[in-house]
Amino acid sequence: MQDLQIQIVQYTPRTSLTIISMGRVISIPFSEIVRIYKKEERTIVVTKDNEYLSGAKLYLLQRELPENDFLRVHQSHIVALDKWDELKRDIPLSMHYKKQLGEQFRRRLDSQYRTILYRPV
Repeated sequence: MQDLQIQIVQYTPRTSLTIISMGRVISIPFSEIVRIYKKEERTIVVTKDNEYLSGAKLYLLQRELPENDFLRVHQSHIVALDKWDELKRDIPLSMHYKKQLGEQFRRRLDSQYRTILYRPV
């Protein structure tokens, strides 16, 4: 019998979104993304300093984002939850996604509260 070698693979979570913009492959750190929206046939990834045009479908980009940090708030908009306060006046919020937004904020607050409450002294 052959000896079986067991290899332990360490999982490293993704930290960026990779898109093709203007013929170039660009990796954008999740922490820099403010919002992603669809305009006509293009998807636009907005960071604090830049906007990147992509032909990728919005729902495909949404699958690549950490679900605890980003939320779809309209059929054409995904926002970074930590940037919501800055954006809420400029972004449409559909009734369909309003409930999800409230639940997501509730989960984030619960998580932060538990972290504070159970932090070792």
